[in-house]
Amino acid sequence: MRAVRFLALDEVDALLSLGCGPQIMQLLGMIPRHGRRHRLQIIMFSATLNSPQVRQLSDRIQENATWVDVRGPETIPSTLDHIVLRIDPKTALQLIQEAGPNHLPRTDLVHMKTNIEADDAAALSQRIKQAKPLLCLRLIKLFQMDQAMIFCRTQLDCDLLLEFMQSEDTTRGVSATLHAGLADLQRRQNLALFKAGDVRYLICTDVAARGIDIAGLPFMISLTLPDELDNYMHRVGRVGRADRLGLAISLMSSVPEQVWYHRSCQKRARGKCLNRALTTEGGCTIWYDEPEILRRLEERLGEANMPEILDANTIVQTTDPTTLRAFVHSLTQYGKKKSQLKGETNEENDPALRHQIDSARVVAKRVRQLEKDVQLRFLRLMQGS
Repeated sequence: MRAVRFLALDEVDALLSLGCGPQIMQLLGMIPRHGRRHRLQIIMFSATLNSPQVRQLSDRIQENATWVDVRGPETIPSTLDHIVLRIDPKTALQLIQEAGPNHLPRTDLVHMKTNIEADDAAALSQRIKQAKPLLCLRLIKLFQMDQAMIFCRTQLDCDLLLEFMQSEDTTRGVSATLHAGLADLQRRQNLALFKAGDVRYLICTDVAARGIDIAGLPFMISLTLPDELDNYMHRVGRVGRADRLGLAISLMSSVPEQVWYHRSCQKRARGKCLNRALTTEGGCTIWYDEPEILRRLEERLGEANMPEILDANTIVQTTDPTTLRAFVHSLTQYGKKKSQLKGETNEENDPALRHQIDSARVVAKRVRQLEKDVQLRFLRLMQGS
């Protein structure tokens, strides 16, 4: 460890949210940081660096830090359409009844022996849990999605959605998961199959999908809004990259869902926890309030960057994809380069896009100069020693 001269912390906001702060400080304690022969450069990376926790860590461990922002103020790119579909218990019940008892997805067993036609909180929650996978499959068919990344809240949710999609003819054999519960080799294989097109639907958790770049990915679906708002930006940022059009759809329950939330539960790792009581009562569940998350998202993004909010009933009642074009681009355009699409506005006559490109070029020039300066200083340091 005494030979280390450069320390890079990638996805540093995720490291901190996972509670890795003490390990970072322990690691730094093992590396000489001062003196002519022991200069340590610490570099931190993330697509969402502007959090108080990251700033505090930077102030604590970095000296004379240079902040390089290649994105600028937090905005949604013009190549990305993002939509929130609000699903209420009535629409959820309609989806369940249309599917029939033999084609319903399994749920996470938070609710047992619940009459979904009742009006109590548990029944409404169970309706939403069963309806969201059905709506996800409806979206895949309606938008004719030939490739999509699908985000779920937990590893269990990923596995349950995969089980449901493997039971359906249109998605059987072309779906896979990507989460920390898989062996490293299996994760690499599933990702490689997705990039090659052999797997068309990759079902992920936020942690597993960090930093993944799929060229020309056209669609993204979130089964649940993430409680960490940075993860919303990471999710929708999987599409609309490199001047290619993308569509991100998030499903949002209009009522709270009771979901698993394990803290220091010893049975969690073995998948055997059945303590359905709320955490306030010593159990392992919470009420997950997506409307409140949407409210916080609006505070974060501002009205100009907010997704279009639609009722899922619009989708449920739609059988013809052409009727959806009132609020999204032509469905065949997603995944294609914006500059190649006939009738699309190019950068020459799009002032906002022109400004973004010019700003990016200035930042890129500065990054190149910083890199050159660092290399020259390092070489001079080595020559002097």
